[in-house]
Amino acid sequence: MNRTEPTTTAPTPSTAPAETAAPTGVLDPRPLYRRALSWVHDLADGVRPDQLAGSTPCAEFDVRTLLGHLVAGVERARVMGEGGDPSSVPLAVTGLADPAWARA
Repeated sequence: MNRTEPTTTAPTPSTAPAETAAPTGVLDPRPLYRRALSWVHDLADGVRPDQLAGSTPCAEFDVRTLLGHLVAGVERARVMGEGGDPSSVPLAVTGLADPAWARA
């Protein structure tokens, strides 16, 4: 399968700060998640309104829907972290104004 890789790379465990390893040897995912969110924010911030209806590798998602799915994932993580049911959050956030995606 041929894919075009992004020019910016996502964070990997090998680039995580050393303090992310817990004494038990379990990797704390929060710093990696923060870095991934920052990376996605920068990508979303670069999307122009005329690109929101564009296609993505996911046939059922245009760019706007993919961004909504990513925002919903953040919300699901928040709800889960607070002990709630992540399935109470929709799979994709809708209704945001075009320039609001990066902030969301």
